[in-house]
Amino acid sequence: MSVLDRLLRRAQRADAKRDPYGCIVYLMEALRIEPENSKAIYLLAVQHAEIGLVELSISGLSKLMKVEPAFELARLQLGLLMLDRGWPADARSQFAALKASSDGPMRAFSDAMVLAVDGRIDAASEAIKSGLAMSTTSSARHLLMRGILWRLGKTRSAATQEPGVAKNSSGRRPPFRAGDDSF
Repeated sequence: MSVLDRLLRRAQRADAKRDPYGCIVYLMEALRIEPENSKAIYLLAVQHAEIGLVELSISGLSKLMKVEPAFELARLQLGLLMLDRGWPADARSQFAALKASSDGPMRAFSDAMVLAVDGRIDAASEAIKSGLAMSTTSSARHLLMRGILWRLGKTRSAATQEPGVAKNSSGRRPPFRAGDDSF
């Protein structure tokens, strides 16, 4: 087993123990050895999102799209983070790129997120439900989309109570979880 493989395994163990800082140390060392290792780039972006460094997560996922443009779950997560940051045009371009996916549920989720960017929350919710009803092999994507469906419901509820977007107690919208254990 190579040094890089050992570092990635240690990073995954730290992630499983919910130790993002330990995980980040291993991933940074792995990227020092192999700067374009897509697994390390992805896992580091996930960790950055987990600890609230969303801009670093977006930067990492953007880098990953250059290294591995076919990594659809990462593209979906990048679009979600961009949307969360209030960058709808950038988010739309990420979601639109997924319309060519050969995966039916991913296409449905892509369509749903474009509808959400357009403010069509009810239609977006229905598109997500359609995607969730399709057979899928990605439990991480399934959980992510269920979370988005819940978030859309909260957004709809907040919109009926007061104009604007649902926020947490700090006054900010929490970022979408970018995590995935299926890589």
